Amino acid sequence: MTKKTDQNWELILETSRLMHDFCTKEHDADPRIISIAQGRILQFLLNTNDSVSLKELAADLNLTPATTSTTVNSMVKQGLLCRVVDENDRRAVNISLTKSGRQIQKRHEKFFVELIEKTLSDIPPEQKQNFHDVLQSIHDKLNHKFEK
Repeated sequence: MTKKTDQNWELILETSRLMHDFCTKEHDADPRIISIAQGRILQFLLNTNDSVSLKELAADLNLTPATTSTTVNSMVKQGLLCRVVDENDRRAVNISLTKSGRQIQKRHEKFFVELIEKTLSDIPPEQKQNFHDVLQSIHDKLNHKFEK
């Protein structure tokens, strides 16, 4: 690796850690704020606008079944999700959003939008666009590698 690559890697890791620490601190200060994993599950269910199996949820979010199951169980207890018996297969149980889950997801999304806006507020518009373009390129490249 070149020195610049090392620096970029360190910067990505450190930025990720800072974002994680900030979100954890906010979550600990206000238990109504959900975790990142919970937010991903709520967003996925909101986007699908349907109930899904635990297996499908884990696969689509690239989470282990154990992590998904533990997180979903916690979210059911919190009233964010509910279990629904599949009409076609009474043995199958699907997961869907509750009204409370939808409301919490909207608040979670607002929290992250505000966080990004505050973080980027002092950066000139041209640099913001460059940042977005580079981030989009990284996303597309990684997404393409995982689709193969």
